[in-house]
Amino acid sequence: MLSDFITFVKKENLFKTKDRTMHAVSGGLDSVVMADLFHRAGFTFDIAHANFHLRGDESDRDELFVKNLAEKYRVRIFIKHFETTRFARKNKISIQVAARQLRYKWFDDLLSEHGYDRVATAHHLDDQVETFLINLTRGTGIAGLHGILPLQGRIIRPMMFTGRKEIEAYALEHKLDFVEDSSNLSTKYTRNRIRHKVIPQLERINPSFRQELTRTIGFVRDAETIYRQAIEQKRKEIFILCGDQICIPSEKFFRLVPFEAWAYELLSPFGFNHSNVIDIAGLEDSIPGKEVLSATHRIIKNRDSLIIAPGAKTGLEKTFLITSDDLAHGAVKSPVHLGFEILNKIPAGFADPATAAYIDMDRLNFPLLIRKWNRGDFFYPMGMSQRKKLSDFFTDQKLSMIEKEKQWLLCCGDDIV
Repeated sequence: MLSDFITFVKKENLFKTKDRTMHAVSGGLDSVVMADLFHRAGFTFDIAHANFHLRGDESDRDELFVKNLAEKYRVRIFIKHFETTRFARKNKISIQVAARQLRYKWFDDLLSEHGYDRVATAHHLDDQVETFLINLTRGTGIAGLHGILPLQGRIIRPMMFTGRKEIEAYALEHKLDFVEDSSNLSTKYTRNRIRHKVIPQLERINPSFRQELTRTIGFVRDAETIYRQAIEQKRKEIFILCGDQICIPSEKFFRLVPFEAWAYELLSPFGFNHSNVIDIAGLEDSIPGKEVLSATHRIIKNRDSLIIAPGAKTGLEKTFLITSDDLAHGAVKSPVHLGFEILNKIPAGFADPATAAYIDMDRLNFPLLIRKWNRGDFFYPMGMSQRKKLSDFFTDQKLSMIEKEKQWLLCCGDDIV
């Protein structure tokens, strides 16, 4: 088993020999065998143990066992105590989800604070099968069917080459002590019901069920690799990067088939979910300016395109004042560059009105105001006696919704200068 372990680590490129690895060790069979394999292979590691205080004396017993295990292997140990039940109640999530969130957040902190390169968890092939079936019962996309990945970010699962029976045999052969988690026998948890009730039934139908499903998961993972490559290629074809925005030609986007699958895969990195995709489909026949929001971004209907932009309308509420003293200094600190010069008359051959404006100072009341455009704003264009809405003016100039939001106005009281 040791040689298979070393081969798997190298094949999956889980870590380099110089890397510092932190082990998530509960004290149970799987994590104890993982620690022993690392030790026998000569790999450097330390131990992290989370005490969730969910099983009374058992939780404290596990903590003491892991402390002794760290002494056995002469490695450093980190222990963290969590108020898991309170955290779950406060965030309205299950105990299992709470424990997972707390554990992985702590792992991130350990990596950052102590310079570890990887966190190793003891998930193995039986966990893979159980996770696949759990995701299948809940409904999932292709990502939920690829199973547990051996390498995911800085999380490694070096036991994904073997199953529970082989792990038990290794522990017996090397006389390894470990602790039993009594909650693993309870069928009130979904994973345990699948482990103790569903999988045995499936193995009666096909004694090789675990092996065959593991092979199938491998096929799905390979298919997902091809799938992801196609998504990235399409993203390169139709996404046009413009600063912090992305422009997508409507003609190309709305002709994708099947549309909802393409739209979800292309837009999910920006926080858009399946529900959003249905709303985004409705943008095809909507008026320009209509938008759909995710937690982090907006997708906005333009005339012949969609624009993806950050969700926050930065600077929309900010205003900047210009005093008469600012005119004397010749400039003002604001998001737009403005220079001032007081003249007695307009010079002959005056500058391009796109970059300069001549204003009657006697009609100004200070301080002046620089602010963003708001709906309902209007102004009187030169040579016209009737007012014009800025929204109509922007439309005439063919500005997108994002470009409109970026426009700053120089105002005197309620009037646009």
